[in-house]
Amino acid sequence: MDRDRIEELCEELVRERSMEALERLTGSKADRVLAALIESAGEIVEAEVPQDEDDTILEEIQAHLVKCAELGPLVDALEGAKPAVKEFVLGCLGEIGDPAAAEPMIRCLEDPDKDVREAAAEHLSLLTDNDFGVDPIAWRNWLEAQDALSKQREQEEREESKQRAKAKAKVLDVKIDEDEDEEGGSRSRDSDDDDDDDDRSRRRRDDDDDEPSDDDD
Repeated sequence: MDRDRIEELCEELVRERSMEALERLTGSKADRVLAALIESAGEIVEAEVPQDEDDTILEEIQAHLVKCAELGPLVDALEGAKPAVKEFVLGCLGEIGDPAAAEPMIRCLEDPDKDVREAAAEHLSLLTDNDFGVDPIAWRNWLEAQDALSKQREQEEREESKQRAKAKAKVLDVKIDEDEDEEGGSRSRDSDDDDDDDDRSRRRRDDDDDEPSDDDD
């Protein structure tokens, strides 16, 4: 879907509350379409005269954004957007449930608008199962602790991977030694069998030499 077509559909959606336009737009997962949907949602939220279809349209847009789970367009929309748009976006980020959204949501705790700060705190609580209210310092301390814990887990996983690799290499070395021992034993047995065959062959020749010939008679 090209840019002109996206703009045309968004205009129909906002001006006419066109459900057909909404269906066309929510049929795409492209970032520029998602960004356009967020902008359209903002215009509908801020409309001076609400219409009956508004709640349904906003719910459909939010459901599509959550289903797509693309953080980029949502996070970008938090920068410089009007308060009502930020609240809408924060609701989407909270429902997506991606921990990567925590940092941009924490930044909203310092927004000049009280409603945005409260929305950020509410959806951060839903996202993380923690509740530090609208205190950005407490939330940042929590985020730093989570980052440190994540790095510790990664380090532990690397160490466990190294240990597993060493153990596997040790098992392979033992197996190679066993295979070599078995091969050496097999060669030794083959050599012994060959010696036995040689001995039997020599005995048969000696026996043949000891038998009296007709010429001796």
